[in-house]
Amino acid sequence: MMQVAYVACWWLALEVIGLISFPLVSRVCGGLADKGYSISKLVGLVLLTYFTWMLSSLKLMPFGTISILVSFILLAALALFLGRKHLRIANWPRKQIIISESVFALAFLMFLGLRMGKPDIYFSGAADAFFNFAFIESILRGDYFPPLDPWFAGGSIPYYYGGHLMVAMLSEATRVPAAIAFNIAGAMFAALAVCASYGVGYNITKRKLYGFLAAFFVCIVGYTSGFFQLMAYAFGHEFLGLPPQAAPSITEWLLWFSFWDAPWLVQGGLVHYPYFSFLLGDLHSYWMSIPFQLMFITLIFALYQRGRLGDEISRSDTLLHILILGLCLGFFSILNTWEYPTYMIFTILAFILLRIRPSVKGTLVLPAAIAALSFIAYIPYFTAGGMSGFRGLGLVTARTNLAQFLEYGALFLFASLSMLFVLSKRKILVCALFVPILFSLLFVSSEQQVFICALSLLPVLSVLFILPEKEIFRGVKVIWAALFVLLASILAAVLLDFQLLIIVVPMGLLSLYLIYTSQSKSGKEFILLLLVMSAALAFFCDFLYIDDALDGDWARFNTVLKVYLQLWVFFGVSAACAVFYVLNNLGRKTKVIWVIMLVILVIACLVHPIASTTSLLSGRHTHWGMNQGTLDGMAYVEMVDKGDYDAIQWINEEIAGTPVILEARGNPNLFSSRISAFTGLPTVIGWGTWEVMWRLAHGEVEDRNRDVDMIYNTPDNDTAMELLRKYDVEYIYIGTLERETYESEGLQKFAANLEDYYPVYEHGGVTIFEVRGE
Repeated sequence: MMQVAYVACWWLALEVIGLISFPLVSRVCGGLADKGYSISKLVGLVLLTYFTWMLSSLKLMPFGTISILVSFILLAALALFLGRKHLRIANWPRKQIIISESVFALAFLMFLGLRMGKPDIYFSGAADAFFNFAFIESILRGDYFPPLDPWFAGGSIPYYYGGHLMVAMLSEATRVPAAIAFNIAGAMFAALAVCASYGVGYNITKRKLYGFLAAFFVCIVGYTSGFFQLMAYAFGHEFLGLPPQAAPSITEWLLWFSFWDAPWLVQGGLVHYPYFSFLLGDLHSYWMSIPFQLMFITLIFALYQRGRLGDEISRSDTLLHILILGLCLGFFSILNTWEYPTYMIFTILAFILLRIRPSVKGTLVLPAAIAALSFIAYIPYFTAGGMSGFRGLGLVTARTNLAQFLEYGALFLFASLSMLFVLSKRKILVCALFVPILFSLLFVSSEQQVFICALSLLPVLSVLFILPEKEIFRGVKVIWAALFVLLASILAAVLLDFQLLIIVVPMGLLSLYLIYTSQSKSGKEFILLLLVMSAALAFFCDFLYIDDALDGDWARFNTVLKVYLQLWVFFGVSAACAVFYVLNNLGRKTKVIWVIMLVILVIACLVHPIASTTSLLSGRHTHWGMNQGTLDGMAYVEMVDKGDYDAIQWINEEIAGTPVILEARGNPNLFSSRISAFTGLPTVIGWGTWEVMWRLAHGEVEDRNRDVDMIYNTPDNDTAMELLRKYDVEYIYIGTLERETYESEGLQKFAANLEDYYPVYEHGGVTIFEVRGE
């Protein structure tokens, strides 16, 4: 019952934040059918988190209940003052509010149920759960920002931590224990993504059906890999590179489904889709940011829609747009820095391509102001050395092949390319443009693709003979331009081994052409802009990668992982809305055939999500769902090591502040660094591999590893004391892992020198010493 109360308190806090923020959001999103209600919780969370973060970043107020309360008062004052003309409830879109809240409620309850089936904040599998929880605990223990790095004593977190701060803020405000808040927050972010994707689909098409379809495409369906795995099982041999999984029945296949096979579908990279990330639930920034990406897309569409409807944008409204869009854009820098440049570019393209006209003179004045504010408002993060693990850009050499990309986005490609077809006035030409793509997908070798593509150019040439004479002269420039682009794409794809050019170049350029030639701007032009962004992101991942600590075959691992999830958001929304435009422009017979093909693809894309859910929640995998039926992510620790569990509880109750505690050096994907992870106390060195990724500090990580080993192993107390003072260690932890890892002679020195080490805790095979030596 207590966990039910925790969920209720959390949910109530979200509702209050959303309702308080709605008058402000409705002023910004007045041109939308739902007045922006589907994103009011998200905008409110951004502003509340920003105010809390800024108060502590400027050392005006320590993080805690008081700073959160002050921030909430600031949010309420801002919303009620600037949105005072929108306070009349009778004018609120009550029907859409009810639908939006129902969508959120159903999604929240569904994902809460999934979290209860796999609640463990585990150290393997979704290995990022350990450090993500450590960040939350560190923020809850600390006073000012940037927060202390729990795995690198003496340093601050060199990573984006906005999502962790948001969870810590809600945990502190609602008094929900962090281990339970971790899982409630996982369900919350997933539900917010469902609600926001419904909102953007509904607002663009003005149809509830396509709002639900957008939520379905973005947040539920997966890639076709699961279907290929099912085919491999059905036929008993490898199918499109995926091995068969032995199982006596389809039920057992679902319960033992190998969900980790499919994400490795791109060479040198791991590809998640939103539902799979929600299911893993490790609270990693790249998927906590999904609802906020949808929020920002909605805000840009609201500004575009307002201008398209001819509503006059006053100077005060322009300033309000700069404030809200600037703070929301800049929030990506501390939420998931990978998305900051993406949405900066998206904002600029929206103003240029969609010709958004603000009240101030100059098309680029408003986006320039938004971009400037997004940086200035978050200067404390940039100056603190956030994301120091970036070294620059590198050129991709091992690229994604066409079959892999089709496996990833077949459903979205089908819907989006169909939309481009029906929107083009020269349907024969568009069909000819994409015939090479469809044929080349059937072949593996580059030589075969070139040959087939060359043959399929014949339909393009036939246009000159099929069209009437006047049409020839009127469209000849477009035809030859399209022919040139297509030939150049094929030639570059072959010579550079850059197969995606065959898709992304025609898709991107045709979308740009349709935007440019459109007579009256509408929702479809906005969808075409999303397709331009989709093509650009896919192109970027095969052209450049973000240079970090990984190299060789894994050089673009993080780039693929982080950018392909952004691509999914743009692609999923555009594909769902594309279905609306396709069905409204096809004949009855063609429509039936097209819908059947769409349904087949949808079914294929549901296999992996369904099979992953049954497998993850089955309890068959020893490292998943050890303690099902609870929201307490730390409860399983009592099963792994009762001594550690009791000691962690004692530390959280008795040790305040952020003193450094020494524990065995971290070993990734093993039950190590568990004290720092579950208490937030900084330790000398946690999982070194992760610290190298964040800091590019190979030498310092190795030095710390050696120093920790020396402190525990050396029988010389003077040497140990010197190293303990070096890192300002106040507590020494000795549990099962330390006794198994280090020499008993070295461990005995702590009990033998009580003038330097005082035992403050002894229970269940765990001893904690307080360092007292001068």
